[in-house]
Amino acid sequence: MDSNQINPSANCNLMINEDDDLYLIKQPVIITTKFNHTWIESVKKLPKWIERKQKIEELVSYINQSANVDCKDLFEICNLIKHLLNDNILAINYAGMKLVNCLCAAGRKGFKQPIRSEICQILLSKLKDKKL
Repeated sequence: MDSNQINPSANCNLMINEDDDLYLIKQPVIITTKFNHTWIESVKKLPKWIERKQKIEELVSYINQSANVDCKDLFEICNLIKHLLNDNILAINYAGMKLVNCLCAAGRKGFKQPIRSEICQILLSKLKDKKL
């Protein structure tokens, strides 16, 4: 029997080449230039939840493509995330969680400060309410 079949985590010890890390290669992108206050307010005011979800998915795909986000001015984005997580529609909550995930991946240590505040408390209360 192969040693990798016995211990599937043996492949986890492979070295990752830092030259392949897009976060280190790409320059930080300021997402608030494209997704500014007026865009965020228009998303909040959309009447249909499907339209809101599509707009959030547009933001998530933009963050995923950029791979490195400048986290200096994300106050409005964090307010949008709080608004999404407090929504009654589960699909909007999930879109907000995907947005948090993307910002954590693209912002890394820079997104540490906003995520500590109310966003973690909202996420934990949602998980407690749903008993997940």
